[in-house]
Amino acid sequence: MNLHELTQALQIAPVMGRFHPLVPLCLPENLAFYDDIQTLVESLDSVETQPEHPILITQFEANLSHRFKTMEVLTCPSSHEINLHLPRRVNQAKQWLLTHRQVANRIIQDVQKRHYQAVILLLIDGLSYADVQDWPEPCEPCFIDGPSITFNRAPNGKIDPEVGFPAIVANLARRLPSFGLPHLRGFSYWDSHENEASDKIFNSITPEKVSSFRDVITQLSQTDLHGMYVQIMRVGLDGLAHSRREVGQSEIQATVEAIHQDLQFLVELLKQQSIFGAVYLMADHGILWKHNHDLQPIADGGREHARYLAVPQGQTFTKPQNSTLFGTAYQNFYVYHYPYYDRQIKSNDSGVHGGLSFEESIVPFIRVEVSP
Repeated sequence: MNLHELTQALQIAPVMGRFHPLVPLCLPENLAFYDDIQTLVESLDSVETQPEHPILITQFEANLSHRFKTMEVLTCPSSHEINLHLPRRVNQAKQWLLTHRQVANRIIQDVQKRHYQAVILLLIDGLSYADVQDWPEPCEPCFIDGPSITFNRAPNGKIDPEVGFPAIVANLARRLPSFGLPHLRGFSYWDSHENEASDKIFNSITPEKVSSFRDVITQLSQTDLHGMYVQIMRVGLDGLAHSRREVGQSEIQATVEAIHQDLQFLVELLKQQSIFGAVYLMADHGILWKHNHDLQPIADGGREHARYLAVPQGQTFTKPQNSTLFGTAYQNFYVYHYPYYDRQIKSNDSGVHGGLSFEESIVPFIRVEVSP
């Protein structure tokens, strides 16, 4: 089955089945989405008049297949389909998908429920959900609920805790000791001039500066990981996107494969120590590669950033064309839709991020559970 066939079926009757998590974003805007079929059944069986709209049910119940048409669309929609619908589906994306601001709570819930003896979080600077679809590990698409950037300074000069990596990790390191993981350790590739952002991201952990992932593996292989939370920041595709005029697909793919290998190294570390735990992978944003897309300037461009505009809270500002507003306590971000950009993209940058698109805004969230 494909999106077109599913859309046609939804015009006739409710459809129940198994669907890729991004499929609902590409369906009619008046779609009613149910992940709890019992709620729908009770509503349909009531004496109240029901509104007429397409109904998609993602909880499959074989004993109700006589009542609802069943279909499967398990492949991810195309980049074109998602970019076409995403600007009108931002509110639904926040409701239906995991968002970057919910990741810390998700990890806490897993630790509470599963009683992990160790947790490793691998943070990747620049990696899209589209980049990892051929990986064997189960991967959940995560929506970046704001500008797709690594971090941002608020107008008061402080790092905004609701944007980028600071919003992803939140106060995770402070909370985990209460759930049986009292030992904390961190690794980062950042230099000292970025210490303020690093302090916000690593929170109560003092990260060790490393020059390569091999250093991380070497040090962790000599460490007893029982009762430990390890947070690692690794350069991803962001390292290729900036100050690199020419980047080919083979180089991008090689970087993605190296990240995957590093994830597997971390899983192997827990296995070697017979630890019941989990390795998580999460990215701050993906990359919109210039050579793959026909990007277009907005009519009133020329500002500081190519794919978003930051404005202090309280400052009156006319919303730019082709943008969606995301707000934090400190500032508003006007995030540009695909394929528009504001300031001219640097000639020696091969990629860009910060805007609203499948490539930039949908990132991978991976959990690999390890049993002794």
